[in-house]
Amino acid sequence: MLHPFSARAQAGQAHLRILATTDLHCHVQPYDYYADKPADTLGLARTASLIEGVRAEATNSLLVDNGDYLQGNPMGDYVAYRRGMKPGDVHPVIAGMNALAYDAGTLGNHEFNYGVDFLDLVNAGATFPIVCANFAATLGPTPREDRLRLKPYVILSRTITDGAGAESTVRVGLIGFVPPQILLWDRGHLEGSFAVRDILDAARAWVPEMREAGADIVVALSHSGLEPGPDSPMLENAAFQLAGIDGVDAIVSGHQHRVWPGEDFSGAGFDPATGGVRGKPIVMAGFWGSHMGLIDLMLERTGDGWRIAAFETSARPIYRRNEDRSVTALVPDFAPAIAATAEAHAETLAYVRAEVGISTAPLQSYFAAVADDPSVQIVNQAQAWYVTELLKGTEWEGLPVLSAAAPFKAGGRGGPEYYTDVPAGPIAIKNVADVYLYPNTLQAVAITGAQVQDWLERSAGLFRQIAPGAADQPLLDPAFPTYNFDVIDGVTYAIDVTQPSKYDAEGALANPEARRIVDLAWNGAPVDPEARFVVATNNYRAGGGGHFPGASGDTVVLAAPDTNVDAGGLALAAILGQPLALDDVVDHLGDMRGVIADPLEVLGEEQEMRAHADQAAVLDHVGHHLAEDGVVHLVDLVVLVPDLQREVDVARGVGVEDLGDLDQRGAAHPHDGVGQPHLARARQGDGALGDVLGEVADPLQRVGDLERRDQHPQILGHRLAHGDDLDHLRLERGLQRVERLVALDHLAGEAAVAVLDRFQRLGQQLLAEPAHFRDLALDLDEILVEARDDMRHDDCLR
Repeated sequence: MLHPFSARAQAGQAHLRILATTDLHCHVQPYDYYADKPADTLGLARTASLIEGVRAEATNSLLVDNGDYLQGNPMGDYVAYRRGMKPGDVHPVIAGMNALAYDAGTLGNHEFNYGVDFLDLVNAGATFPIVCANFAATLGPTPREDRLRLKPYVILSRTITDGAGAESTVRVGLIGFVPPQILLWDRGHLEGSFAVRDILDAARAWVPEMREAGADIVVALSHSGLEPGPDSPMLENAAFQLAGIDGVDAIVSGHQHRVWPGEDFSGAGFDPATGGVRGKPIVMAGFWGSHMGLIDLMLERTGDGWRIAAFETSARPIYRRNEDRSVTALVPDFAPAIAATAEAHAETLAYVRAEVGISTAPLQSYFAAVADDPSVQIVNQAQAWYVTELLKGTEWEGLPVLSAAAPFKAGGRGGPEYYTDVPAGPIAIKNVADVYLYPNTLQAVAITGAQVQDWLERSAGLFRQIAPGAADQPLLDPAFPTYNFDVIDGVTYAIDVTQPSKYDAEGALANPEARRIVDLAWNGAPVDPEARFVVATNNYRAGGGGHFPGASGDTVVLAAPDTNVDAGGLALAAILGQPLALDDVVDHLGDMRGVIADPLEVLGEEQEMRAHADQAAVLDHVGHHLAEDGVVHLVDLVVLVPDLQREVDVARGVGVEDLGDLDQRGAAHPHDGVGQPHLARARQGDGALGDVLGEVADPLQRVGDLERRDQHPQILGHRLAHGDDLDHLRLERGLQRVERLVALDHLAGEAAVAVLDRFQRLGQQLLAEPAHFRDLALDLDEILVEARDDMRHDDCLR
C-alpha cells in the first residue's frame, strides 16, 4: 500500500522516503554471540526485511546509515583483533550493507575503537559514500579550511517521479557529524594526530556551501542524540540544536540507543504526531537494527528546485515485546544479508567458543545496580591483578592499587534480556566478552583520596534521593546509564541515598555540598584525602568518558597495549584457575538510616522472581515483618553430619560469634542443641544485615537469646516445619560461596572446597558419597562450614 504522500501527490509534487539505520554495532546476523543463540531483537538481516516493503510504499527512496556500525559485538572484535583486514578485504558489516545498496553513511564514535588505519581499510570496501564534516587531520582557521579525513558531504542526484508520473531530478545533500568527545573516548588512537570540530560550527559552515552547490534538500546524518538546551560548544548530543540551524531540512539522529518518534522523548519542541523536533523531521531508529527509521517528505517544485511541503517520521520495529515479556519476531531473515556474512559468522562462533578458563561460581548481573555483583568484581580483580604486575619496578609500585569497573549489561534500555549470565564451569571468549563488552584498553590513573571520594560520588548518581519513611519510591534514575555506575574495589564504603546526588546524570556538579559516600576506608582506616592511589580502569574512563573526577586524561600513569578483554583473559586465566574469591565484597547500599532493608531484597515482578521460590526464602521469623516480602540475606551456616545421614542448619544473629551448640543426633533447631555433647559448631565471618527500622536485624536471624524459642527463625528445612521427614530436612537454598570445609579430628587437618553455586549440591554429595571424606584419611566426627558472603537472589532463588 502506498504511503499517503505517494497516493495523493499531484503534478509538481513528489514523495521522497529516507530509510535510516543507526547504531548497528556490527549486528548483521540475528544472533546473540554472548548467549550463543539466535535472537529476534537484533540484526541488520532482520531490519533489511523491512526494506523492500517500505520502499514499495514510496515512489522514491534513499537508504542511509548513521554510524556506530563497526564495533559492538564479538564479530567486530574477531575481525579487528584476530582475522584482521588487508587492502581489498570487505568487512562483514560493510558486506551486509553493500548487499542492501545503501546510498550513504556517516561515522559514529565507536568507529574509532580499533584505530583510524583499520577504519580506513573498512570504509574502503563500501560501495556507498561515507561522509563526516567535523573529523579532521588538522583544524584550520575556519571549518571550511579544516583538513578533513573524509568528504564533509555528498550531493546525490536522483530521478524522482511526481504525482502525475513525470520524472525530474532532485538533488539531496547528505552531511555527517560525529560526537566531538571521540578525542577523549579514543585518546590513544587519536591524540596528536587528529582533531574534531564542534558539530554546530561545522554545520553552519558547510550547509550554506551545500546549498550553493545545488542541494535541494539537506539531510544531516548526525551520530548525536536529542537533548534540549541552548547551543553550547562541543555538545555530545546536538541533534535538537542542529534542528535550529537554517538550511538543515531533516536529521537522522542516533548515539543514545533510543527511539524517536516514541515515548523516549517529550516536552517542548517534540511533536510525536509528526515526528518533528523544533519543526524539523527527525528520526532515531533504536540500536542493533531494532528499528528501521523512516522520514517521509512531501516535496513541491519551486522553480528549478524542490522544497518540503509536509513531513512525518516513524520508526518501525523488527519485533514485538508481549505482555509476558516474550518476544515475537515481526520480520524474517533477509537472505542476501545472511549470505554476505555467513563465513564471518561461522568464524566468529568458533572464536567465541574457545575456552580460556574455568569459573566455579556463576557470573550474573541481574542485581548489579543494587547489590554487589560478581560479574563486576571479576573485572575489578582482573584489572587490579594486571595493573599490579605492570607497575612493578616503576615509581608507582607500592601505592595501593584500586580498580573501577561498571556493569555494562544490566537491563535498562537494552531490555529484560540484557544481562550477563555466565554459568559456573568452563569460561569461553564469549563469556569474557559478555562480562566486558567493549574493546577498551587497560589504563591506570594516580589520584588522591579526595578524588576517589568524588569518583564514587559521581557513580552514586545512579540512585534517586530517597525520603525516609515514604513508601514505594523508585530507587534508580533511568536517565543514568549503568556503564557509569563504577564500583571501586579495594576500598569499602556505603552510599547514603537519603542525600542528594553531588553530580547529575551527565557528570555535571549539581549539589556541591552533597555527600552520599560515607565510611570510605582503605585497609580498615578512613581514607586520607591527601593519600595517593592508583586506580585501574579503561581508556574511556581514564580519558574523561563519563566526566569522573580524577579521570580527565592528565592523571594516566599506565596505558597498557592490551584491551580490557585481552588483559582480562590473562588475569582470568590466573584467577579462574582457582576458586573465585568473593569474600571482600561489601553491601554498598547497606542500611543507611534504616531506609533500605537490604540491597539483596527480592524486588518483585520486575526482577522475574518465581513466586514459589520467594515463598521458600523465609518460612517464618521474628514479627513476620519481612517474611511476606521474601527477603533473603544469608542462610549463613549449615552444619553437616554425614555419619548420621542428616542435616541441620542455623542462622546467626547480629554480633553473635559463636552461635550455640547443635545435637549431632538430629536437632534441627538452634535451641535444641543447647547444652548437648558431641557438638558441631558454625561461625559466620561477616555480612549481617543490621537493623531494619530497629525491628528485625535479619529475616533469617538467629537472635542472641537462645532460651527464647519464640524468637528463633523457622527456615524451610527445619524440624519445626517438617518434623522428622528427612527429605524436607535438606536445605532448599544455596550459599553463594562456601569458603572452607574443615574436617575436625583433634585439629588433625583440613580440606579446602571450591566455590559452589548451590550448597544443596554439596549437602547431597555429603549424604550420598561419604567415601569422599574417607579419602581424607580422617575420622570425621564434625564438619565445620564457614561462610563469609551474602547469598544472592540469583543464586538462591533460581
